[in-house]
Amino acid sequence: MATGLIVGESLFGVVFAGVVAASGKEAPLAIVGEGFATWAIPIGLVVFVVVVLGLYRATRRSAADRAN
Repeated sequence: MATGLIVGESLFGVVFAGVVAASGKEAPLAIVGEGFATWAIPIGLVVFVVVVLGLYRATRRSAADRAN
């Protein structure tokens, strides 16, 4: 499985380099503009914490269900 992940990542890198070369832009797949960089880190941190807490809660709930 690890070999497949390594090969997949390599193929993505080759395809992405082709997209960059064909478009002539530095970030052809960018969804938001440069002005979003200020908010990206705080929003990413909040999303990360919410996801971790949600996964923790789901795991505790699952463990409690199995114990009963």
